[in-house]
Amino acid sequence: MTSQHVYICACCASRNTGKFGGEIGLHFKGVGEMERPVVFVFPEVRMCLSCGHAEFTVPEAELRVLATNTPVENTAIVLSSSSASNEQLQSLNEVKPVTTTTDETIAPKDRTKRRP
Repeated sequence: MTSQHVYICACCASRNTGKFGGEIGLHFKGVGEMERPVVFVFPEVRMCLSCGHAEFTVPEAELRVLATNTPVENTAIVLSSSSASNEQLQSLNEVKPVTTTTDETIAPKDRTKRRP
């Protein structure tokens, strides 16, 4: 017999919760923080389906980038074009920002079919 964990929301005490895969870009707020990298994490997110409260854990490598503003190998980051630390981070795995968009980038054609 296997036991299943019942997750209870920390905010509203609901048992109506679910687990989801997440893609989250973490960055510091404010104009003065624009030079710091955006760090992407792909955690399992536990979410309350009643109130929307969500919880996830930032992996150790990505947490180190956020805590120290120091590049760590095998982390997904985006840098500002004027970042002073660009040269230091260039050799690591990097997600580069999209410079141009097309209609196909925004919505694939099969999703934009219009009704007659």
